[in-house]
Amino acid sequence: MISATEVKPISYSDEQINEYYEVFSFFDRHKTDRISLNELGLIIRSIGFNPSELLIEQYQQEYVAKNGIDKIDFQQLLQILMYFTNEIEDEIDIIEAFRVFDKEGQ
Repeated sequence: MISATEVKPISYSDEQINEYYEVFSFFDRHKTDRISLNELGLIIRSIGFNPSELLIEQYQQEYVAKNGIDKIDFQQLLQILMYFTNEIEDEIDIIEAFRVFDKEGQ
């Protein structure tokens, strides 16, 4: 697991940012421009990621330990999405590395 502070920067398109903001706004029920980390799994999955519950919980614990809060704003959500994008890219790299050695495609 990469640390939340070791995230490779990612540029999002305007379309992606608008989509992510719509999801964020949906979960910002009290219109405080902040959402609870308890809903992070739902938010991430609504956007199209499919991380394990364990990965979500580990990230939540690390985030709260580092920042002392359990609420995030939209900019923080974008940082979190970068983290999960990096995690997925790492998994894809590992799978591709195994394919090199798997001559029979199994």
